[in-house]
This record gives sequence, C-alpha cells and structure tokens, in this order.
Amino acid sequence: MADSKKKKWTEKHDYAYLFLCIAVIDGKLCEAEQEVIRKHMGSRFFGFSTREYADLVRGVGPRLIKRGSGPEFVQQFNKICRNLMGHMRGDQGLMYLMLRHLCEVAVADGKVSKSEFKIVQATIKAFEMESFVALRVDRKRVNMRVELHGGG
Repeated sequence: MADSKKKKWTEKHDYAYLFLCIAVIDGKLCEAEQEVIRKHMGSRFFGFSTREYADLVRGVGPRLIKRGSGPEFVQQFNKICRNLMGHMRGDQGLMYLMLRHLCEVAVADGKVSKSEFKIVQATIKAFEMESFVALRVDRKRVNMRVELHGGG
C-alpha cells in the first residue's frame, strides 16, 4: 500500500538523486552500485535509513532509467546540481568528496562507461571546480578518480 502522505524532499534526497543519476545512466541500476550508494547515504553525514533509501530508489529509479540521458534527464540533473551547490555553500572539500563518491559509484559495476564519465565531468563543471580538479580514467583497471591540482 502506498503511503498517503507525500514525503518532503530534503537536501539528502538531492545527494541521493545525484548518486542515482550516475548509477542509472547506463540504463540499469545494478546491486553493486546500489551497495556503494547505500553505504554513503547511510553514513552519519547523510543519515539515510535503509527504508528511506529503498523508498527513494523505488520512486525515482525507474523514472530516471526511463528518461535515459535525454533532455528531461539533463534538465533535472542540472537542477539537482544547482540545489547541491546551494546546500554545500561553496564548501570545496565537500564538493570534492561528492565527486570521489560519484567515481566510486561509477566503477562499482566493474566498468566505466562514457556516460558515467560525462556525468562526473558535468558535475565538476556544475560545481565550478574545473580549474582545480582533474578527472582520470583507467579503463583497463576499471578506475575513475578525481585529483586536485593547482589553480582555483
């Protein structure tokens, strides 16, 4: 049965939504990616309960997959990034941590797709971190990471 009360969308939902964006960009949401997201969302920082996360995935996951990477997806993704910029209030350490977590989700399924790479690149741009963060991918080792460099 569906809960008759509409749950309030909060800051932590924006964080989870960004994680889900990268997880579903390849058209599916695999268990390995979900495990990494659950780990981060269940941390003290985010405080998502297992049930809250499951409810979000059930509610949002199928819609994200259906949207694919088309205009609706891009529009919603950009909106979430703007929301997150407001939540983080210029905290570059937190933005860097989010980028590292996104990379971890991207490689969880054992491969790095071009779409996942593009999502992390777009997040770096949305967070206005291009001048001091570099994105590195090693497809042979299935590794994607962000690195700080001079600038900014």
